[in-house]
Amino acid sequence: LATFSAAGAVLVSYLQSRLLVDACLNADLTRLRRQYPIDWDPAKRHLHLLTGRANILATLSVSTSGAFRLVGLQHKATDDVIDPEDVADAFHYRLEDFTAPLSRSLDEWILEVNDFCTGITETG
Repeated sequence: LATFSAAGAVLVSYLQSRLLVDACLNADLTRLRRQYPIDWDPAKRHLHLLTGRANILATLSVSTSGAFRLVGLQHKATDDVIDPEDVADAFHYRLEDFTAPLSRSLDEWILEVNDFCTGITETG
């Protein structure tokens, strides 16, 4: 009986934590949508950011604990792109170069990802 009670308490604690993370995330998204072109996919828990001058769609994965991870970069096609597969391969390779911020602040993550994507396009 004690084990069942402890398991129930752990489940309740997990659900409360997840609800708090989601509430904070939704508040951040509401505020940040005024500043950045972002889209939230709640089913996959993916945040898509179209970076400023870079014309790159960055995808962040958001865990239920509130941790972020850059999981994808996609070049938004322009007329001068000859082979989209080459561009996709180059971006997948560059994904490994991203240094994640230590913070769990969505603001800081968006700034870092935006700067990273701008750097990719400037260095070729």
